[in-house]
Amino acid sequence: MNCPLAPVRRMLLALVALLTVAMLTPGTASSQAAVALTATPAFEGNYTPGTWLPINIRLRNDGPPIQALVAGVQPGARFRNVQAVELPGGAEKQLTLYVAMEQSDRELRVTLEAAGAVLAEQVLDVRPRSGERMLGLLAATDPRLQLPRREDLTTLPFTTVSLSAATLPDQAAGLSSLGLLLIGELPAEGLSAAQVAAIGTWVNGGGHLFIGGGPQAARVASALPTWLQPATFGAATQVADAPLAALADAPGPGALAGVTLTAAPDAQVAGSVAAPAWVSRHVGQGAVTQLAFDPALPALTAWAAAPRFWDQMLRSPTLLSTVFGPQPQADVIQEQIVAGALTALPAMSLPPANLIFLLLAVYAILVGPGIALLLRRYDRQAWAWVAVPVLALSVWSSWWTLVRRGRAPIAILSGSLNPGDESPRLL
Repeated sequence: MNCPLAPVRRMLLALVALLTVAMLTPGTASSQAAVALTATPAFEGNYTPGTWLPINIRLRNDGPPIQALVAGVQPGARFRNVQAVELPGGAEKQLTLYVAMEQSDRELRVTLEAAGAVLAEQVLDVRPRSGERMLGLLAATDPRLQLPRREDLTTLPFTTVSLSAATLPDQAAGLSSLGLLLIGELPAEGLSAAQVAAIGTWVNGGGHLFIGGGPQAARVASALPTWLQPATFGAATQVADAPLAALADAPGPGALAGVTLTAAPDAQVAGSVAAPAWVSRHVGQGAVTQLAFDPALPALTAWAAAPRFWDQMLRSPTLLSTVFGPQPQADVIQEQIVAGALTALPAMSLPPANLIFLLLAVYAILVGPGIALLLRRYDRQAWAWVAVPVLALSVWSSWWTLVRRGRAPIAILSGSLNPGDESPRLL
């Protein structure tokens, strides 16, 4: 016999369950809201596919201390980049996460995770720039270069990004999206030693660095090592416009206010040796060009042929054909992943050298006079056809045993490599 109160009892139980879920939900949301994540991509979100994109991340923890992972991944990517972080209660932290942009996507997901749960996330809008010239402008004020319009170029249009001492990456991998970098008037705070080293490594790997002239030229030069300077700056002078007119194949802008340049012995001079318009020198796979004039001069801004001039001047010394189009550098991501994986592999312990020498000496004695004397004593010289191969196989087997004992297990690394980390992370 069914109890008439059974349906009522089931309704009450369902109501209690709903209330329990409603009470627990605010607690979960508040625990996640205790951690805040703000991510900002470098270069205004522009990147060259096949390179690294620095993501500047700011974290705030208003809850209890946590140990978490910051992760960045493209949709459908083979691996993701992670970085461990400790967040004490009430603390704020800033860090840079390098993300391998291995494919052309317009979206990037950044998460903060702990104990397998996502505490905070942000989806960033990014823009791939395949087959384009990524130009970084590092200057206290905008030089207002009169670059050619995208519609006026059939290949390699320009994408310019403004940089400052605070936003310039301090690792060469962070500069890998750039093919060109123009340093004008540096801000008062200058550059750190790590940033200068990153520029040098980037140039050596295929980047083209341009150093502006003008009144602040000497201060700019003092921030860079001598091997990144194809010339030394001198006194103020008037720079003839003939090299500019020749490069633009048009009448020049007239004489420009600038400084004298004394070229290094291995540098190439544009214009007269006494007062060149610029001096260039190859450095590794890249190049450095030192201008005698300020690229922000009003005469250049008003020059009708300026777009043609900058199109010819601002070029990479080498262009490599890749799946993403022509690029000034090789596949930085794969190169660094392989290099990091190899450095993380355990070293192979070889047998001691004296043991190897002893084994070879015993083999030489046995194969030479040893077997000959032994077979002669028993009058079995014909057995040498069998004894020598058997001895050789025995020695080879002993050698192989020694080598196998010295070998350590080698695992194939898969996952991600963050240039900021000392070793790859497996995911």
